[in-house]
Amino acid sequence: MVVTLLIIMHRKPSLSPAEFRQEYEAHIELIKHLTGELFPLSHRRTYIARTSSAPTPAAPVPVPVPVPSAPASTPTPTTSKSPTSPHPTTSTSPTTTETAPEPPACISLHPPSTASSLFGFDVISEATFGDDGEYERFIARMGEPAVRAQVAANITRFAEAAAVSLGVVGDVIETRRECDWGWDVGG
Repeated sequence: MVVTLLIIMHRKPSLSPAEFRQEYEAHIELIKHLTGELFPLSHRRTYIARTSSAPTPAAPVPVPVPVPSAPASTPTPTTSKSPTSPHPTTSTSPTTTETAPEPPACISLHPPSTASSLFGFDVISEATFGDDGEYERFIARMGEPAVRAQVAANITRFAEAAAVSLGVVGDVIETRRECDWGWDVGG
């Protein structure tokens, strides 16, 4: 059975979203180098769109909504286990420091809402492995002292290491709209 690992990262406040993206993409190349054939089948990164001013198109589109900063706090690691997955999930609370105002996430809400505070992170990554064995071998390689030290040192250059969350995906449920084009799109 395929195993998917979700990774949620927060960039260092001193970096722009573009700088963070450049550093994270270089980090993925480091992970590929360090893990070789154990690198996931795929590693997909989805970056949150951020803008410093509202878009000006004629039709309704995503409206930038300011994302309030969380108050400074001490990271609190928690570990839990999903009832549908044998893999533990580890998460830590983000810490914040004084910085320039955060570029707001571009959220499509009509009217805007405080729900945009859910987008305090900068990227969600999905690492997909062919099966539990592939996942476990990758995790073992990442846990080797020399590899772990290189990865940890590199992460501190671009991300809030205490605010990196990892979790194995359990159930995925997707809902799609029905095709009403009047012609057969199936096989």
